[in-house]
Order: sequence, then C-alpha cells, then structure tokens
Amino acid sequence: MFVGHPTIEVLELRKNKLKNTNGIAMMPQLVELYLAENELTDFRSLTALPKLRRLNLRKNNLTKIKTPVPELPGLYHINVREN
Repeated sequence: MFVGHPTIEVLELRKNKLKNTNGIAMMPQLVELYLAENELTDFRSLTALPKLRRLNLRKNNLTKIKTPVPELPGLYHINVREN
C-alpha cells in the first residue's frame, strides 16, 4: 500500500492491475496522476490531493461516477475514456 509522500509531483501507475486507489492519498504536491489501463471501478479514496490538476483513468472498469466524489479543488483535466 502506498500512503503519502510530501514531494512527489507526478505519479504514473499505468498497467499495474490496480483494483482500487486506496493508499494514494496525502500527497500535497501531486499535480499529475496517471492510472490508465488498470482494473479500477471507482476512485473515491483519492483524498488530500489539493494540487492535483490532471487525472488519467482511461481504460479501467469505471461504469459510473459514484458518490461521494473526492474533493479535488485543483483538478482541471480528467480522462475517463474507454471505461
């Protein structure tokens, strides 16, 4: 499980067969997060990412955006194609 890091700005976890986003949190400097080509069904556990601007969830198993949606105040780009 990955729990926080104070200085990482870009995290790429493509093609890792991830089933959830548990543990990807408390990363206050994270700006870009790439989670494409995994097995994610939701991303509600993405929290404490105040600077996240780009989130890539392409080619996962998302069928709908479930509530509660994580509060990501800096987010301006989200890719959910091919789910």
